[in-house]
Amino acid sequence: MRKIIVALFLLIASPVYPSDLLRKCESIRSEMPAFRVEKILPGPVPGMCEIWAGGNVIYYYPDRKLLFFGEIWDTRGHNFTQRSRDMLLAEKIEKLDLRAAIRWGRGPVRVIFITDPDCPYCRKTEKFLLSPLFQDKITAYVFLYPLTSIHPNAEKHSLQVLSSKKPVETLLALARGKKISSVSISKEAERRLRRMRDQIEKLSVNAVPVIIVGKEVIRGANLERILNSISSQLAKK
Repeated sequence: MRKIIVALFLLIASPVYPSDLLRKCESIRSEMPAFRVEKILPGPVPGMCEIWAGGNVIYYYPDRKLLFFGEIWDTRGHNFTQRSRDMLLAEKIEKLDLRAAIRWGRGPVRVIFITDPDCPYCRKTEKFLLSPLFQDKITAYVFLYPLTSIHPNAEKHSLQVLSSKKPVETLLALARGKKISSVSISKEAERRLRRMRDQIEKLSVNAVPVIIVGKEVIRGANLERILNSISSQLAKK
């Protein structure tokens, strides 16, 4: 009897190996083709997969064919879902065509910066990140992403920045509240802004600023975290 109980315990306690779980979860590709599944990973809960699809992170429990939308946290305040969103964004960033961006700085640390020239949090970040403090520490690639639904003049200001002979100086002038009406908009600026927008939309970014230092994604004007991340990257060089 004891041997039977031990055998049953081992059967119940035997783990579901990640490879077995992932094979089960592959069915979602045919069952939900509209999801445009990019990657399937073991989820934070046993028996559950994490699905990267269309820029979103969702969860799938294959044994019951259940889908879960929303965020998973632990009691220590760790957001598993946000971490995965950041990993997804960091992967997509590697495919960006940096030739469309405004390049600034001559340092060894690569920084991708997505900003709206009329967003107050973006302006705060611009004045910090694009300052002499970092000029020899980072090479920044600035993508303008005007959110015209909340900032009606952001597209016009983005085009003026891109039409300027000194786009970073013009962007910082806007950040300090100065008017730049003397800058006339060029056709090349319109083409360049379209290229920026097309690329950022593919990243499923819906809020700015977004700063990527190396592979670390920083959302919002978290200046202390930006400084710590750049310092950490410099220490590795």
